[in-house]
Amino acid sequence: MNIFLNRFRIKGDFGKLLSNSAGLLTGSSFSKAVSIISTGLIASQLGPSDFGTFALMMSGAAIVRTLANINAWQAVIAFAGDVPTTETAGRFGAIVRFSVICDVVAHALVGLLLVAGVLIAWDQFAQTSTVKKTLGLFLVLPLLADAVNSTASGVLRIFKRFSVIAFAPALESAALIIAVVYLNYVGADIESYILSSLVASMIPPVAITLFAVRCLSDQAISLHTKRVDHMDRQSRISFLRYIIATNVNSSIALVTRQFDMIIVGSLIGSAGAGIYRVVKLAVAIPELLHGSLYTAIYPQIAQLQTSRNFPALNRFAIQSSLLAFFLVSVYLTAFYLVGDTIIKFAFGNNYADAYHNSIIYISGYVILALCLPLNPILLAAKRPTVTMLAHSTAAVVFVLACLRLVPSCGVTGACISFVAYSITWGLVMLPSVKTRSSKS
Repeated sequence: MNIFLNRFRIKGDFGKLLSNSAGLLTGSSFSKAVSIISTGLIASQLGPSDFGTFALMMSGAAIVRTLANINAWQAVIAFAGDVPTTETAGRFGAIVRFSVICDVVAHALVGLLLVAGVLIAWDQFAQTSTVKKTLGLFLVLPLLADAVNSTASGVLRIFKRFSVIAFAPALESAALIIAVVYLNYVGADIESYILSSLVASMIPPVAITLFAVRCLSDQAISLHTKRVDHMDRQSRISFLRYIIATNVNSSIALVTRQFDMIIVGSLIGSAGAGIYRVVKLAVAIPELLHGSLYTAIYPQIAQLQTSRNFPALNRFAIQSSLLAFFLVSVYLTAFYLVGDTIIKFAFGNNYADAYHNSIIYISGYVILALCLPLNPILLAAKRPTVTMLAHSTAAVVFVLACLRLVPSCGVTGACISFVAYSITWGLVMLPSVKTRSSKS
């Protein structure tokens, strides 16, 4: 990738973006491809109804993990700003240490609440001991694996270790497809697929945490109280306010990332949820592009914000927006041409309705691609409340649209609702970013 950049003289912040994004996309693309194959095998084995149940269970698990995830990595980057030097190593260690404490406390609280909830409503969740054990593991083990994952990923991003973040999910995908092939061979039940997905999903956070510990050790950065600076009370309060706002954002994002599956399943049944799950798989590549580019641009935007180099920041934002729009548009065109064939081949004719719905859903990601830099710009400027307002407004629009359209239009209604979400989010965010640009 660096040879390509040098050949075409692509340097500066945009060159760094392309280099970092390429590394992230390489590992993440492999992971997504293998994950889609694994899910296709599960879908063909279970059928639309049971696969819909599986999809609902997976969405429930993702909701649990997202509620516990306070997105501390964004706060670490915003407050640390850049790679720590010898002079700032103590301050950086203090930030990471406080972030770890926040991470652990959040996961512990969510874990206790969930365990209490299951104990209270045990019989309503499951009737068989196997399913009860599955649910118990679903609630506890992922939270243990995720305990400090967000802070750890923030450390890796600060030190530009994007390859670790990119390739960690590949370990999960490799483990999962091996398990799925075996389960298909022996004709396992749905609980076995759920447990296998659970265990595989624990691999990336553990790997990222271990690499982050190694990275801190290599940089001689300690988290011991006697070897780090102490954050003053105002800094701790600012840090907590920041992660609370970003956590509200991620919780609201559940509405379109996971809770939408629950809405579809409750309104049109598990078979409809199964088809909608295939739609979500079809948009995995745009979601991957969006996530990888976001991961790559946020640290650079934070550094430009810290240095107050606003002309370079504005130029970089436009470049990253156009790059994201181009990549997602190319995927939309390719999917329009061959998507129908791929869905029928990978999942079977029972899922053919997912094709046209996927095109609608991908259109929403085209809009989000144009708006890609808006969120990191406001977060780097320590204005997470604006992004919280945008997510809240867009989520309300999405839920109301789903409740109105899904009963009459089915899966298509949910996809149209996502487009409405994307438009609303962009319209709310854009004025705030334009105001910041005019002041700078």
